[in-house]
Amino acid sequence: MRYQANPVVVDAFKITKVMDGSQDHPMILQLENGKLVSPNAGMTARMIPAVGDYWVIQSDGYIYLNPRDVFERKYSPLYEQGSGTIDAQGNFSGDPAVKETLESLSALRRE
Repeated sequence: MRYQANPVVVDAFKITKVMDGSQDHPMILQLENGKLVSPNAGMTARMIPAVGDYWVIQSDGYIYLNPRDVFERKYSPLYEQGSGTIDAQGNFSGDPAVKETLESLSALRRE
């Protein structure tokens, strides 16, 4: 999923598992997309990643770790045009045009 912190747009993946690695790669992280990655010493010098933290990739290729609370306070999801989701409580998040269409259809059904 893509995220934005004005004006920065990044790709970010939530860490789902933290595992011990080898001597060459002491820590292995599993991301929500299923990929396994290994942070370098510079990435773990300021924080030890935990499940729920984020692996962040900037558009220039720079990769860093971000604690969950910091990331979720700074970034918000970007939705592809024409997409969205509705949670269990019926709340919509996504493309505003899709929300408007859904509201129009709902109004028509009530008539």
